[in-house]
Amino acid sequence: WFISKFNEVSGRGYIATDEIKKLFAIQLKNGFSGSQMVQAVRNLYHHKNDWHRKNNYEFATPDFLLKAENLNKFLNVKY
Repeated sequence: WFISKFNEVSGRGYIATDEIKKLFAIQLKNGFSGSQMVQAVRNLYHHKNDWHRKNNYEFATPDFLLKAENLNKFLNVKY
């Protein structure tokens, strides 16, 4: 469902690779809820996210968002 929501928000066509599944499981274990993950995707693709927008969202990928502190960062960003 995460990739489905990510693609819905981003307008992209990512697939759920083994790496993404592994990173997703880690973030669930860290306590992030599904709704928080979706909000982080919305913030990642927000039109005021200048760096990613200027790079045509090339680096705004599911594995980027799910790595390290990126999920928490984009969950809490205020635009």
